[in-house]
Amino acid sequence: MGWFSTWLGTRRSAQSEFERLGEKFDGFAALAMGHVPLESLTRHPRKQRNVIAFHFGAIDHLAVREALDETQTLALYVRFLQKYPFGATPQTGSVSHFLEEFAGDHERAQYLHAGQEAMQSWLAEGNDHAARRLSEMLRLIQG
Repeated sequence: MGWFSTWLGTRRSAQSEFERLGEKFDGFAALAMGHVPLESLTRHPRKQRNVIAFHFGAIDHLAVREALDETQTLALYVRFLQKYPFGATPQTGSVSHFLEEFAGDHERAQYLHAGQEAMQSWLAEGNDHAARRLSEMLRLIQG
């Protein structure tokens, strides 16, 4: 029975570590979204996609920094879409669709990069203003 207890303990430890990272990301997302008026996103698909791209970039940075595997990274994408769906269905297919869309779009690539930089600054320096970069970028979009 000793091996089972060890396996179960390792599994719980990995799960709790992942939950810790999810909560860390949630803190970043809450800061970023706290400065974005949600009513400005309601009927604006372009802004919605940019918000998603920004957060996916932040997740990318967190995933690299914490050496997350593909499944764990995907789970963070889905977690974000569940919390802030913007009309998207938070499934694996929608994540793949977004990633493909973002890879071929210059504007979305800028938001991905900004999200990566914001997460890096927030983690390394505790710079809460870095998460606010999203709202600054969105203000430049008319409509």
